[in-house]
Amino acid sequence: MGLDGLLNEMVKHFPNIEVSLEKNNLLICYKGERYEHEFHDTKEIEKIEKLLNILNKLAISYPEIDVIIHDEECIVLHSVMWEGDFEINLDINNFDQIDKIINITQYIKTKDSNIVISLNVDFNGSFHLDNDEWRRTLVFGEEIDSGSEILNNTIDNIRKYFEFNYIERECCYDENYIEFPIMISNTYEGYFGMFEGLHSVPDKLNDKGITFEISKISEHFWNHSLKEQRAEGEEIYEETRISSLKIYNMNNFLNIKSDDPSFLTKGYDAAKNILFKLAHQYTVHLDIVQIPDFDDESFIDHHYEEMESFDSINEHELFKLYDKDLINYYYQAMKMEESEFKYLAYYQILECIFDEVHLYATVQDVKHIINSDWFSKHSDEDIKIVIEMVDTYNKKRNDREKLTLVLENYFKGSLHDKAFLTANRSIIYILKEMKLIKDDKDLKDLKKVVDIIYDFRCKCTHSNRTFPVKRNFEDSNHELKNYINLIKKLTEKIIINYEKK
Repeated sequence: MGLDGLLNEMVKHFPNIEVSLEKNNLLICYKGERYEHEFHDTKEIEKIEKLLNILNKLAISYPEIDVIIHDEECIVLHSVMWEGDFEINLDINNFDQIDKIINITQYIKTKDSNIVISLNVDFNGSFHLDNDEWRRTLVFGEEIDSGSEILNNTIDNIRKYFEFNYIERECCYDENYIEFPIMISNTYEGYFGMFEGLHSVPDKLNDKGITFEISKISEHFWNHSLKEQRAEGEEIYEETRISSLKIYNMNNFLNIKSDDPSFLTKGYDAAKNILFKLAHQYTVHLDIVQIPDFDDESFIDHHYEEMESFDSINEHELFKLYDKDLINYYYQAMKMEESEFKYLAYYQILECIFDEVHLYATVQDVKHIINSDWFSKHSDEDIKIVIEMVDTYNKKRNDREKLTLVLENYFKGSLHDKAFLTANRSIIYILKEMKLIKDDKDLKDLKKVVDIIYDFRCKCTHSNRTFPVKRNFEDSNHELKNYINLIKKLTEKIIINYEKK
């Protein structure tokens, strides 16, 4: 079939477009716009066919949108829905992508009719949203024309911007998803770079537990949190250094819906459990923070030395939530600066369960007595023995003894000696470095460990002028840091092994 025949056959497929053909000249009339193309080669038919196909679908689906035809590779859409003209390169975009772009602009207008949408080609195809109530323009997506995947991601972020729940600058959430801004804990003093480089992403989501990732803050959260700011400097999402903790599958794992009043509390609990896991397993210390002001210059970054720790993170699942009170004490301690108060904050984790282990131990002793072959519930003398024993325990069992019970129950537990020493190599290393033990086996002497922990606790707390303990630590910072590291490691073991009696 010759060129004339191919052209005549092509025109038949577009009844909604006014097309006339004379020899090799094709005239397209669309809503008052005229475009003429002279064919020289059958290779040009494919481009014209794509142009006609898109025009035909636009005429059917969006008759209110005006179209200007630049040439067979470029059209411009004009509509009251957006500001300016939207130029479309037909070499890159097909009707499906154009349809998505128009649909999302219609969606934005239904959400807020006061939003002015810019789709000008000067903005690389990204969506620019303006509102008189905002201090800055929101930008979603870059280089829409570079592919459908980027466009889909941009549209998804726009929908999440309008549909997710937000606690300003603190978190955003929806079904099975919650996101918190984070930074490396207690190692920063500045804004620029304090979030930079935090990145650890799972290969896939695990439907049997919570899955988390650490990555650049989501575009929808970033835009929502910063729309009230105007500042020189960081105003482009592509250049942001803010990272966030993203948690998936929380609703299913905890059997809770996002509209449940306790959802946010559960979300923070899950986040703190994840940060505990990272601190314990990978020595990565992170803190949940608020997204800062652009012009907040009260910090200077000093966190780079810990960045390498992120390379070792290879587990992104959580299958158990630990005791809420213990995790909260741990999280608060982790955020504190190095001082004796940080040591005391970790010590609170142990102290939190003193009375519990004391009561449990007392109950077990009473059980054994009343179940013995000589005890009689009808004998006043036998009952007095139990009462006196309990009274003695309550009066004489001090904090040092309660601390021993905590370590016996949740540090040593029922482990055989070899397993106990192997599992606690890091603690043994710290104690040896501090010259507080000589041999690995010394760790089995829990009374010695208790004395180390409790005596330093007293050293940190006594403020009486006449108390015969120096307020300055020997080898000051190094000694204090070792003690903090020691009690931190011990409390991690307690939290992991703890089960309410």
